[in-house]
Amino acid sequence: MTVVSVKKQSHLGFSDNKGLEKTATEYYAVTFDAPGTDVQAETATGVPVYGAPHPDDATRIMIHSRAQCIDPDASLRLFWQVQCDYSNVSEAVSNPLTQPAAITWGGSKDKEAYFFDFSNVPQPVVNSAGEPFEKLPERERTRITATFSKNVPGNYSVLNLVAAKDKLNAAPFLFDGVTIPTGQAKICEPKLSEKKTLILSGGGSVIPIIYRVLSLTLEFEDSWDDVFEDRGYNELDNNGDLTPIVSGKPPTAVKKPYPLDGDGGAADDPTTPGAALPYKPYKSVSFGSFGVTLHPSATVSAGSLGKDPVAR
Repeated sequence: MTVVSVKKQSHLGFSDNKGLEKTATEYYAVTFDAPGTDVQAETATGVPVYGAPHPDDATRIMIHSRAQCIDPDASLRLFWQVQCDYSNVSEAVSNPLTQPAAITWGGSKDKEAYFFDFSNVPQPVVNSAGEPFEKLPERERTRITATFSKNVPGNYSVLNLVAAKDKLNAAPFLFDGVTIPTGQAKICEPKLSEKKTLILSGGGSVIPIIYRVLSLTLEFEDSWDDVFEDRGYNELDNNGDLTPIVSGKPPTAVKKPYPLDGDGGAADDPTTPGAALPYKPYKSVSFGSFGVTLHPSATVSAGSLGKDPVAR
């Protein structure tokens, strides 16, 4: 099948009474030497392409086209009419893979138990005898979150989602104009939509764009470490063996958890909090390893997503 001819037939124009929107319609006759299709008629060389300016008014661009078979013998499908609509209100289709990421910010509210308070000198939550309460108190807690959505190629691997879930950023990265320091962002709830197809056509070519929508929820903390107060009934001796902690006169084994210095030894002052022992519950990876850029903004902020430290 080849195109025999493409001829402009007629055109119509319209402007609204305020001159805000101007439209136009042109009709083209397309003739084939063998049965044709609507797609072949729309994309025939000589038919305007999407985004093409109107020949009489460059402010109006082609936004829609539709083909209709006008062959008296419908079984032959040799003669077609293509309608091309123009408007100065642009609706031109763009490649979804070149569209910028969408970012929305929010927060999630919850409650958390805490052992250290926010006094000028943080105090452990214990009774007057230094023993922990049967149940730790709770406080309200708001965590900053952000949702990142981006169109990705249709062959984007779902294995990237497996690699991304519950991971922290191993290096600083730029996100919506804010520099996020190492270890402060965690990816959770990764989602990948079904495959979508958008047809870009015109000028004798048809380009199917197959894509999916990748969505990531990011949660932010100054630190994701779990921190415990170092306390116990035993300490390490010079040989690295456990030995009971003794206190008082005469020295007797302590009967409640005693503050430790972080190196396995008993603290010099039993009234001071034990050393803080941090533990890392999440792995860190490069956020650039997931095949998508998380920094659509080019504006670098000097600060981080600052929040009060979390006492755990």
